[in-house]
Amino acid sequence: MGRTACLAKPSLAVDSTLWDWAYNNGSFLGATAPGNADISGFDFVTGLGTIVVTSNVSGYFGLYLDHDLALNTTGFAWEAGTAVGSVAAGQSWEIDDPWNGDIYANVATGQLDNQAQASSIGDVAMALAWQYNLGAGDVATMKFTVADSLLCSTCFHLTQTDTLGSDTLYYSSTLEITPGVPEPSTYALMGIGLLGLWAMQRKRLEL
Repeated sequence: MGRTACLAKPSLAVDSTLWDWAYNNGSFLGATAPGNADISGFDFVTGLGTIVVTSNVSGYFGLYLDHDLALNTTGFAWEAGTAVGSVAAGQSWEIDDPWNGDIYANVATGQLDNQAQASSIGDVAMALAWQYNLGAGDVATMKFTVADSLLCSTCFHLTQTDTLGSDTLYYSSTLEITPGVPEPSTYALMGIGLLGLWAMQRKRLEL
């Protein structure tokens, strides 16, 4: 069964610039995307779009994003961040000032603190992460989406707002776990077992 937060719809209606980003897949990777991350649907200039991560082993994945809204108008400051809703199982988050806070250090160690600490006159960075456990053959698919609108207002998401203007970003994530399928040999063993039970039952009836 999959566990999902909300999914935002990308567009280009906000004045957004992506200043910095970083990944942690159990080890801190900085700005280098791991091989299991599909970044083709994400714009690293505006910071809008979706990054899709797949994994077939239990683990952790976090994505840190430092956007600047109306950078050429209001500069780095005058931003506010909020967390809305309840996190899903295994999900963590953080909003903080990327220069004066501890968000980058917490991303590096894989220990987001589930707190929003940035003030309304400072700079804002956001991070979301998943800790997930997989069974044999299971596949985890995580989507990290940043957009200027939100399809599910009741789902957990982070927001970043330019307090001197009207620009707002929504950062959300989903996790879906697809159950593994038994190997063909497993089906064969099951078939042999059922055939053996049928033969024993038939023999009893013939006695």
